[in-house]
Amino acid sequence: IDINMAFLYGLIDDDVYISLPNGIYFPNIPRPPVSRKKYAKLLKSLYGLKQAPSIFRGVLHSFLLLLHFLPSDSDPCLYYRWTDTIFILLAVHVDDILIITNDQETLVDFKKKMKEKFSIKELGPLHNQEFLGSQIDYHQEDGILTVHCDRYIKESLEALGIDFSRSRPVSTPIVKLDSSSPIIPENQLPPWNLRSLSGILTYATTTCRPDIAVAASLLSATKWEAITYQDISNGQRVIDYLVTMLKEKPKLGLKFNRSLFKSSKEAFSFICYSDSDYAGDHVTCRSRSGHVIFSCNSLIYWRSRLQPTISLSSTAAEITSLSDLCRELVWITNISSQIGFPQELIPVYEDNRPAITIAYRTNLTQRTRHIRIRDLWVRELVNTNLCRIYYCSTYKNIADFFTKILNARVFKVFAEAITGYSNARHIPPQAVDESKESPVITADDAIL
Repeated sequence: IDINMAFLYGLIDDDVYISLPNGIYFPNIPRPPVSRKKYAKLLKSLYGLKQAPSIFRGVLHSFLLLLHFLPSDSDPCLYYRWTDTIFILLAVHVDDILIITNDQETLVDFKKKMKEKFSIKELGPLHNQEFLGSQIDYHQEDGILTVHCDRYIKESLEALGIDFSRSRPVSTPIVKLDSSSPIIPENQLPPWNLRSLSGILTYATTTCRPDIAVAASLLSATKWEAITYQDISNGQRVIDYLVTMLKEKPKLGLKFNRSLFKSSKEAFSFICYSDSDYAGDHVTCRSRSGHVIFSCNSLIYWRSRLQPTISLSSTAAEITSLSDLCRELVWITNISSQIGFPQELIPVYEDNRPAITIAYRTNLTQRTRHIRIRDLWVRELVNTNLCRIYYCSTYKNIADFFTKILNARVFKVFAEAITGYSNARHIPPQAVDESKESPVITADDAIL
């Protein structure tokens, strides 16, 4: 549902005055001279005020509390209400509300109460609808939900002036970088804007296109005051890839398939991967972290980013990536538990044995004491049984997809796995519990 004129419902606590244009007068008040400015004190919120979004959120929050909804402790825009057999979830984005429930009468009753308080527009079921730039296809009988942003990408590229007929087919969004590429003269810049393209990629990556995460991250690090030939080449390569996917793989995004699992508990269980590319940035020598969380055969969280500091070893880089993943894992598991899907001993797959050893051992040696304490808090999460870290080979670590530029063959395999486009169930690698094995290799020796 969409709330009409949402910002006009709130009362203002502060003293805010507006200047009135000529021609506006109030009854029972003498008209001032035309040359004198007229002012009025605002009693209610108005579009254009900086306080307007916050005021409306307070109005909506108070109303939802009266309806016995509870806000999530981890996300203030998520509200939920449970009874023995009925649940209803609300995802609020300013004046747009996404409603999820398992009871039709509860849905009708909630919309009726919303109409008594606000003027709302009913947009109907999510199937074939667009929400925040993402298109959602939901087939309840098959248990398949697909989230994609083909329309957003197509319209955004057209707004940049991209001619789809001139794009060449490519299988990967980015190729090997050349840090020695010269700066391109202004008169040789393409007609499309590289900074605008970076914004389009960032939004698409954040919503439902993890396959372009590395390309978007690398392109956003461009020095805009000194754009090089390589930067323009990367931008054109990403454009060609997006156009190719629009033609060859329509509705490419995230595909959640409940029918592949025997039970809801199995379907909504988390599977995590963590990896890093040690000193992958040749300019800053910083490592790139990549981590993903699977649920219902597709991704619910993914990240590709440069680490904030320089790591002195590949083990330190892996520990930092594990720590970043575990922070997000705490947040997501809190939300999952509040909406009725508690998690138990979440498997986390890592391809660096020394990093796993450090996560399970408490002793720090001369070669490992430089690792920051905040990065070692993953050990506490392991001890509290939130997660269990297992070893897997690099070739089976899906987080590797988010750390570096891959060749076409490996890229295709990982891209189909993270999007669920192939309709095959994702099966994690065979778990190797490093905590129960004999310490054949120690962190102190392995870093050498």
